[in-house]
Amino acid sequence: MKVYRTFVLMACIGLFTVFGGYLTGGYDVAAAEAVQADGAVAISSPEDGAVVGETVEVAFEIVDKGSRGDHVHLFLDGKLLDPVYTKTYTVKGLSKGEHTIEVKLVTKNHVLLGPSASAKVTVK
Repeated sequence: MKVYRTFVLMACIGLFTVFGGYLTGGYDVAAAEAVQADGAVAISSPEDGAVVGETVEVAFEIVDKGSRGDHVHLFLDGKLLDPVYTKTYTVKGLSKGEHTIEVKLVTKNHVLLGPSASAKVTVK
């Protein structure tokens, strides 16, 4: 009985550790990026170094989903904006200055796989 309780306790701790960050909207990016897979993504617009307005439409494509890829997550200056299941996304309200737009390939469960593409833009 004692072994059973210990097992249940350890299982609960493991589940909380795995799903706790996911349920609160956070996850360990460094650990997630360690999961590597084949695949490729590309940003077609805006071009790297482009001067843009406060609103910019980001166009990208999943060149190769690889064995586990499903969709992309769009990041602005290193912060996750949204999971994206289409080929474009409109970023609104950019402040003046330099910004980095990045798309990263993820699994159905939102685990970062490694393939990514980025473009630096400037709002004047």
